[in-house]
Amino acid sequence: FQRLVRNVPGAETTQIPYLKQFVLSKPTQYRKLKIEWRQNTYLAKSRIQGLGLFAARDLEKHTMVIEYIGELIRNEVANKREKLYEEHNRGIYMFRLDDDCVVDA
Repeated sequence: FQRLVRNVPGAETTQIPYLKQFVLSKPTQYRKLKIEWRQNTYLAKSRIQGLGLFAARDLEKHTMVIEYIGELIRNEVANKREKLYEEHNRGIYMFRLDDDCVVDA
């Protein structure tokens, strides 16, 4: 998406990147996500681990795709749980936020 912007009267018109989701508030983006996520994504076997979430179509950069919900745990706890899940042949669905925090779904 492009939007035309006039900087100064008499100056050339320039184009700057324009992403429609930035016009929407975060709560509005979330409500939209809850309705549209099935058209934007699908679940399939992952080459990495168990099931994975994949884009069903091209998505704009920074588009909110899905909310990842789970327990926020320390890295050390995540490592222990990963071993436990593997021992019990469970899928591991964790998302690392940074070096210290992991979301365990």
